[in-house]
Order: sequence, then C-alpha cells, then structure tokens
Amino acid sequence: MTERSEGIENASVLGIGEVLWDMLPSGRRLGGAPLNVTAQLRRMGFTATYLTAVGDDEPGRAALARMRELGVDTSRVRTAPGVPTGRAEVVLDPSGDPTFEIVKPAAYDLLAAGGPVEPPDHAPDVLVYGTLAACRPATFDAISRLTSRYPDALRVYDVNLRPGCWTPRLVDGLARTANVLKVSERELPHLSRSHEGIEEAVRDIAGRYGMRAVACSRGARGGALLFDGVFVQQAPPRVTVVDAVGAGDAFTAAMVDGIHRGLPAAEILRRANALGALVASHSGALPEHAGDALPGAAWPRHP
Repeated sequence: MTERSEGIENASVLGIGEVLWDMLPSGRRLGGAPLNVTAQLRRMGFTATYLTAVGDDEPGRAALARMRELGVDTSRVRTAPGVPTGRAEVVLDPSGDPTFEIVKPAAYDLLAAGGPVEPPDHAPDVLVYGTLAACRPATFDAISRLTSRYPDALRVYDVNLRPGCWTPRLVDGLARTANVLKVSERELPHLSRSHEGIEEAVRDIAGRYGMRAVACSRGARGGALLFDGVFVQQAPPRVTVVDAVGAGDAFTAAMVDGIHRGLPAAEILRRANALGALVASHSGALPEHAGDALPGAAWPRHP
C-alpha cells in the first residue's frame, strides 16, 4: 500500500480527457494521460474526480471498476452507446520507450457530446487535461469553460502529443488556458520558439503564455523545471526500465503535488524525477508502488 501524504487530504483534483486501455506486451493496463495524473494525485491524498466517457462494453465496465479501485470518483463519467471504450496499441522499443497507435473510434471523444459537462460541487484545487481528447471541439470548449470557471486552480496542461491527434493551433489554444505545463523534450520544439537550450526553451514558453511553472521531462536524463522564475535541472534515480508508459504522467503528478505544497523548485523536481523513474521500473502507467521499489527515493512524502 502506498502511504497517503499528510496535510493534503482536503485538496482536490478534477481531470478531463481520455480513458483507454493501453495494450502492452504484458497485457492491458488502464491509461489515458490526464487519468494517470489524476489517479497519481489521488494516491498522494487528493480527492479525485474524472470527466470522460466509456463504451457500453466490457472494457468500459472494467475501466470504471479500475478507476473506482484507484479511488477516482466516476459519478460524472458518461456512457457512449455504440462506440467502443478507448484503446491504444503500444509497442516498446528495446529501452522500454513506447510508441502508441490510438485506435478510433473511441468513446472518450464523446465525453462532451451529451450536453454541458457537469462540474463538481466544489471548486477543485487542480485541473488536469491533455491534448488527445481535446481534438474534439466540444471537449476543447468544455476544458476552456472549466478553466475559466476556476481561475484560482492550478490549471495543468500535460501535453502528450500523439501522431495525427493534434494541431499547432490546438496546442496553442490549450496552452493559453493553463498556468502549469509539462512537455517532453521531444515535444519541446512544437511549443517553444527558442532553440538555444532547455532553459531558454521553457522560459520562452512561460513568458509567452504567462505560466507559473513549465516542466520538461527528458526520460533517462531526468527533467527540468522552471517554477516561479527559478530554473533547475536534475538527473533521475537509476532504475531498470520495464516500460516508460505513464512515467511522464507520474512526473507531472509529483510536480503538481509539490507546487500545491509550496515546495522549492529543486525539491519538486527531485520528487517528479523519482516518481517517474519508479513508474518506469514497472509495467503500465499505474502500478502498485511497493515501499522498497525505489530505495530512499521518491514516493512524495510530507517534509
């Protein structure tokens, strides 16, 4: 069992976006980038609600059951009859880095098709969203309304670009709704106009969009973070990578947790790198975290 962090039980996160099954060589694992971040924050002590849609099928029922096991409120998840629950075929290269083939049609594309998305009863402390589901204009509009409705929340855009599922205009529009952004090193050129280095690139993004924090995950090289004007880079703990599915989402969740706590940039990045490494050392995006999985490291703990 993962320990829940102290002092954060009253914090809440609202995620909106895709839910899908990652079809890995080891079997299917529940995924979807905003869901992964939301579920990881739930493990850290946040109350968690997720807005999405599933099909009226066995994968949809299994997804709902797994989300509930993870402690995520599914009361606002919609069912899209006649459309299958989302799925992604995942191929791993020899180093464990994944390539995703997004299977369409997918029920999550209809998460905003049944009328206005119903927000939670109380304003969330954190909003989490990505790019894939926002390709649908109705979902993009729902994200825009939620971010406008909760201007005091941490509005977290976890970019996660998938081939054929984004446009520069969409990414720009989503970035303009956020005050916290996480991007992978591979995605960085699609958002930054600077090509002089990591620090210059993230400062360009932060300045252009008015971000409080911009993080760049760099796989085995760790990550970089610009937070309230302070830039830091760090290497991650060394682990044996099983697969990197969800490692970037875990990085995002630990970063958000640290920002919410008011931790300094270096400590936020230490935790983000360590939780990302821990997830990469297991199969799937939401593994159970054994207490000794990463000795002396990173499941975020209250200082």
